[in-house]
Amino acid sequence: MPDSISVLLIDDDPAQCETLGDILADHGCLVLPCSDPARGEMLGRERRFDLVLLDLKMAGIDGVELLRRIQVQPHGCVIVLTGLVEPWVKRAALDEGAHAVMDKPVDIPQLLEIAHEVQASGDCKTSSSLVPLP
Repeated sequence: MPDSISVLLIDDDPAQCETLGDILADHGCLVLPCSDPARGEMLGRERRFDLVLLDLKMAGIDGVELLRRIQVQPHGCVIVLTGLVEPWVKRAALDEGAHAVMDKPVDIPQLLEIAHEVQASGDCKTSSSLVPLP
């Protein structure tokens, strides 16, 4: 099992990026926080990450579109983060390849459990921590 996992965190809210990045780093993740969606797209297309956390609603680009663009890499686990409540929006993210959608504010214990599962298995496809949409 690897000692740490690589995490790409894309959220156009710098404070959210910093907070989640710090929490994950404190738990052994190698986090690349990115509050610029265009830069996040570039990073997500250039290399594979064990875990990608992607905000759904960002200035300049829709999170679902960004998800489509970074799918050129086989990322281990992609989780979309959102404050939106409409089920169809969340379903669109899953239909485009996200493994899960987590509501904001993010459930930190659940996120850390997912990170540990990704560390152990390399992906989150069989994660018991992911809550499916109804």
